[in-house]
Order: sequence, then C-alpha cells, then structure tokens
Amino acid sequence: MVRGLETPEVTRSVEVRAGEVTEIEVMLESVWDARGAGFLSGDHHFHLNYGGPFGLDPEDLPLMMRGENLDVATPLLANLHTRFEDQKLWGWEKAGDLPLIRFGQEVRSHFLGHVALLDTRTLFWPWIWGPGYQVYGSDDRPNSDALSHARNQGAIGGYVHPVGDSDPFAP
Repeated sequence: MVRGLETPEVTRSVEVRAGEVTEIEVMLESVWDARGAGFLSGDHHFHLNYGGPFGLDPEDLPLMMRGENLDVATPLLANLHTRFEDQKLWGWEKAGDLPLIRFGQEVRSHFLGHVALLDTRTLFWPWIWGPGYQVYGSDDRPNSDALSHARNQGAIGGYVHPVGDSDPFAP
C-alpha cells in the first residue's frame, strides 16, 4: 500500500478464508509534514459531473478530498459541445477551513489544446470553438484570448490538455 508520493510502500501478507472477516491495519507514515512546511495539496483539473449516471454535489467533495489527502480543489466547469456541465455551480465555494473548494472553468479550443481558468470573476465565452465543433465551428481564435481573460482579472490560466492524440488536419 502507498499514498502517492507521500508515503513509502508498505507490504503485508494476509490469509483470507471463505466466510470469515479478516481485518488488517496498516499505518502509512508520511515522508514529510507538507502543511508544517507551508505547502497544501491540491487537484486543479477534474470535473464534478462530466458523464455517467451519477450526479455529484459540491458538498460531496470534502469526503473524497479527505480520502485523497487534498487541501484544495478547483473542479472545472466542463462542456460536452452544447452541454455546459455544472454552469449553475459557478460562484459556489467552500472557503475558510480546509478543504478549500472553488470552481474554475475549462475552455476547449479545437486543436490548440484546452486551458483551465482558475479564480476568475466571470466566465470566458465561448467555452468551445473551432473546426469539428457543432457550435462556433467557424470561429478561430488563439487560446491567448482565454488566458488573457484570466490574467486581466488577476487569475491563473494554464494548459490542461496541451496536445491531442490525433491529427487535427486529417480529413
């Protein structure tokens, strides 16, 4: 067992018998005290509800974050072409005590890569553009427009999917 890069691997062997309950307790010791050193752990690229049959609420995140030992989370509002997932959650946040949660936005251009905008006061529009998209298919703009939108608000912007796995110019 291991907890990411935070702990050394611990191995245990246990014999399990049918019809019996077997319990094992494993203590994972951290290699350093990140919080004590002034660092927080975070995940800045995930989507709360992007697909599948189960919808989550932001209030579901703290328990999951505890399991991952995360202090900060910025779930990104996403889009599936004309479906703007979780847009209604824009502005929701959990501030104060850890964990801290605040929604960001993923902006998806065609083959220039996707960018995340964190801590903006307003959403960037359009969320998607370029060849192959059903909407804004003839719109061609640089990602710097979305990144400038963040920078002009004192926010953070960066690439989350910088390279695709297919040739954007293939017929």
